[in-house]
Amino acid sequence: MLIDYKPGAGTVIGADFVAKSAPDGQTIGMVNSSLAVNPTLRKTMPYDTQKDLSGVTQLFDMQLAIVARTDAPFNNLQELIAYAKKNPGKLNYGTPGAGSTTPRAANCCSAKPASRCSTWA
Repeated sequence: MLIDYKPGAGTVIGADFVAKSAPDGQTIGMVNSSLAVNPTLRKTMPYDTQKDLSGVTQLFDMQLAIVARTDAPFNNLQELIAYAKKNPGKLNYGTPGAGSTTPRAANCCSAKPASRCSTWA
């Protein structure tokens, strides 16, 4: 087995490589939930998620977690949201990339209305 990492663009680069590979069963890809979300975030895609790729199996049931330093001024989500509302613009967060589902989840937890989550672009 040869592993050829194709990172970037929230799985678009790797999924595109798989979608355009020879249909001989020799190339497979591993993607996360971004594969399903990407068509809603991008005006164009280099492949058709439903026509060019087919799911084989689910490997993991993964959850997202929010973590912070132990000395952060909050201990749970309710306190984090209250802190964010009282301190707009002071919180920062890191994600694996703008094309992934993590920034979308972080956006839903922001001090702005949760409805903003559905209008992410």
